[in-house]
Amino acid sequence: MTRAQFVTLLSRALQLQSSGTVGTFSDVSADAWYNKAVYAAREANIVSGVSEKEFAPDAFITREQMAVMMVNAYLFATGKKLSDLVITQEVKYSDEGSISDWARTYVRASSGLGLVNGTDAGNFAPADNSTRAQAAVVLHLMLAKLNK
Repeated sequence: MTRAQFVTLLSRALQLQSSGTVGTFSDVSADAWYNKAVYAAREANIVSGVSEKEFAPDAFITREQMAVMMVNAYLFATGKKLSDLVITQEVKYSDEGSISDWARTYVRASSGLGLVNGTDAGNFAPADNSTRAQAAVVLHLMLAKLNK
C-alpha cells in the first residue's frame, strides 16, 4: 500500500474536502489522481510530508506512518487534541526502541485507542510496510469507533 493509496482511502472514509489551496509538495502534481485527497488530508492536519517539500506518494506506507495518520484522523473527526486522549492501558511492544521518536506517542495512542495493533509476536514492526489488509482493518476500526 502506497502513501497515496492510503491517504486516498482515509480521505474518502472521512469524506474530506480540499479547499483548493495550491499544493506545496513538489512530488504531487496537480493532475495526480491522489492530489485532492493528499491536500484535503493535509488541510485537516492528518498527513504531512516525508519532508517539507515532498510527500512521497509512491513510497510504501510504514506501520508507524499509518499509526500517525490514524491518530490524526481520529483527532480530526472527534475535534480532540492529542493531549486530550486518555489511554487507560498502555500497550508495550518488544521492539518499542525501534519506533521513530516522531511516531512513538502516536503509536502508543493508536494502540491505546485500538486503531492499530501490534503483531502476533508482540512487536509493532514500525518500519514494516503496511498491507492492504492492514489498511482495511484500521479504517474499519476507526470508523466503528467514530460511529459508536
